[in-house]
Amino acid sequence: MLSFKFQDLSRDWPQKLQSSNWLWIWNADKIPPHIGMSVGKEYFSLTYREVERKLTSSMITKAKRSQIPLLLLRLPLVIDPLTVQQVFSGFDKAVVGGPTCLHPIKELLGAPTSVMQLAHLLAFIEAEQGTLEVFAVHLGEEFTELPKYSVDQIMKRIDELHAAKR
Repeated sequence: MLSFKFQDLSRDWPQKLQSSNWLWIWNADKIPPHIGMSVGKEYFSLTYREVERKLTSSMITKAKRSQIPLLLLRLPLVIDPLTVQQVFSGFDKAVVGGPTCLHPIKELLGAPTSVMQLAHLLAFIEAEQGTLEVFAVHLGEEFTELPKYSVDQIMKRIDELHAAKR
């Protein structure tokens, strides 16, 4: 079971959310959290239902309206929105056994196959960037790290979501 402890968290909404690239960690205090990615004005995510493609502004509204515990991690990379669209369109939906919401983002960031969950991805990004610029929204001051969870818990959650949909 893995976790990831953040060295520094800003406790406010970031500036320029719609003009830069971000990793969105939804329900960051839950097991498991869900991740998506925004590239400028476009947001992408692989859910248990579909590949989600929305406006970043609509996701900001959703997060603010619902007060969803959220981490926003700046990705200081040059990423072409067309490339992001092409990678995400190569997936159908998250399923038990994979792919999960991690897979298209991992591919876009060039993470190695050993990256199996979010804690691995964050460690990879931190090693690549040197530091992480992370904003914690709707999370208390006591929140400093992701909860510990396993790949099996991810698969169990995907299975539960598919079962609820039936």
